[in-house]
Amino acid sequence: MEFRCRDLPEAGVILVPQIPPIGATLINQSDKPIVAWSLQYRTEDESGRAGGANATRSANSIPSVLLPFGLTPEFRKQLIYRNAILPGSRRYIKGGELIGDNSDVRPPQPDEVWDSTFSLGGANLMNRDLDEMKSVTLILDGIFFADGEFAGPNQLQLFDQILHEAEIYREVADAARELVKDGHDTDMVLNAVEKLTGPSRVTMPHRPGVQSPPEVFREQARAFIAGIISCHRKQLGDTKAVSMLAGWADADLPQYRRR
Repeated sequence: MEFRCRDLPEAGVILVPQIPPIGATLINQSDKPIVAWSLQYRTEDESGRAGGANATRSANSIPSVLLPFGLTPEFRKQLIYRNAILPGSRRYIKGGELIGDNSDVRPPQPDEVWDSTFSLGGANLMNRDLDEMKSVTLILDGIFFADGEFAGPNQLQLFDQILHEAEIYREVADAARELVKDGHDTDMVLNAVEKLTGPSRVTMPHRPGVQSPPEVFREQARAFIAGIISCHRKQLGDTKAVSMLAGWADADLPQYRRR
């Protein structure tokens, strides 16, 4: 069985094949933390039948390093140590999982310590018997650095997802901030925001590997924001929900750009 890796050496991120078992070691040789990534597996069995699977570890929940709406500087430091891949750090890739943490380069600083336990899980993408495979190719389709720089082919549209979702978060935050600044009451602010987001609802998520137009990602963000607002109104009340939305306008967004 032939196992190949396609990495991003021009961005300082390499994959070292490990077989057996099927897998690879990702090494961040850049000088910046990696905060999101997408992987592709392409397979071919002995009969010539092609297959594959995709895995995306994005940071499209909030607050996150790439979508820092409501993210404090203190929490950002914790997130980077907990979730990112620091310069010099390694992760072992097995199926959809990246195994390892940043302790291989340094221990956490006191203000980076996370009190709760955390495990980055993921389904094993290689659910077919590897003995049946003629070849397997692991492709690093994209990586986002903490400063917003993106590298990779972007076939799974990780860059598009973050870019267009950030656009909607900013639109909602700016609208809420302006309405509050102009002295409008809580009900008016929430009604105006709902005209932008629509009501709380479930939407079909973007399917990695299926090319989607920008509006798919924008609609995902609108639905997600509507859900957040609904939860905050129920748990904390309308006033705090509006305060949260207006506070998002202070978010210092990364400079999203492709390498």
